[in-house]
Amino acid sequence: GISAEKVVEVCAQVACLRAPEVAAREVHELRAGEGGAPAWVRDRDGAKAWRCSLQVNTAAARRLHWWDIPGRDGRTIEFASVAVHDDFSIP
Repeated sequence: GISAEKVVEVCAQVACLRAPEVAAREVHELRAGEGGAPAWVRDRDGAKAWRCSLQVNTAAARRLHWWDIPGRDGRTIEFASVAVHDDFSIP
């Protein structure tokens, strides 16, 4: 449903911390469900789950999910999945 080139482009934007500057990305925390559900936080390392848009104005628009792992030497981005708009899960 989406080209590998587009996924790589958006992953590069996320890794360079530039994705929030791109309006079409709609970067926000990945919540455990709709509405006011809590954001995902991974117990073992305190990583927070995030998501952004790969597509807009498309039925079942794809989203990129990733973990932002805090660390003493900065942060690490761990890409998790490409999912459809209504999928709030993350591996």
